[in-house]
Amino acid sequence: MRTIEGIVGRCIDAFVVLGCAMLGFQVLSIGLDVLLRNLFDTPLSWVIYLNEWTLLYIAFLGAAWLQRDRGHVRIDSIVVRMPPRVKAIMNLVSITLALGVSLLLVWFGTAVTLEKYLNGIYDFFKIQEVPVFLIYIAIPIGSVCLLIQLVLDLAGEIRSLRAVSSVGPRS
Repeated sequence: MRTIEGIVGRCIDAFVVLGCAMLGFQVLSIGLDVLLRNLFDTPLSWVIYLNEWTLLYIAFLGAAWLQRDRGHVRIDSIVVRMPPRVKAIMNLVSITLALGVSLLLVWFGTAVTLEKYLNGIYDFFKIQEVPVFLIYIAIPIGSVCLLIQLVLDLAGEIRSLRAVSSVGPRS
C-alpha cells in the first residue's frame, strides 16, 4: 500500500508542477496578448484557445492533489458536533459518493477521448492542427489519479472507523 501511495504521490506532485506551469503560461500569455493587442493592434489568436484547454488540464490534474491535501470545500458545521464514529461513517459515505463520480469521469472520459482519437477528430473551430483527444485526455488521466487517491482515503477512513469502534462506546 505504501508503494502505491508513493507512486501516486509522485504523479500527483508532478501534475501539480505541470498545473502551476500552465497557470504561469496563462498569466504570461494573456498579459502578452493584451499588450500586443493594445500597443500594436495584433492580438495572438491562439492565446484564448490554449488558455481554455489549460483550464481543463489544471482542474483535472489538480483534483487528486486537492483531495490528498483535504483542500476541497467542506460544509462541516454539523459534522464537527457529531461523535467520532458518526463522523467516520459520514466520511465513508462522502468518499464512496466521490468514488462513484470519479469512476464515471474515468469511464466516460476514456470513452470520449478514445472515440476522438480513433476517429481522428480535430478542433476545426479553434486551432485546426490540434487533435481533440489531446485536450480530452486530461479528464481520464486526472480522474484515475483522483480515483486512486479516493481509494487510499477510503482505506484510511475504514482504519479510522475501526479504531474508533474498538476504543469507545457506540453512538
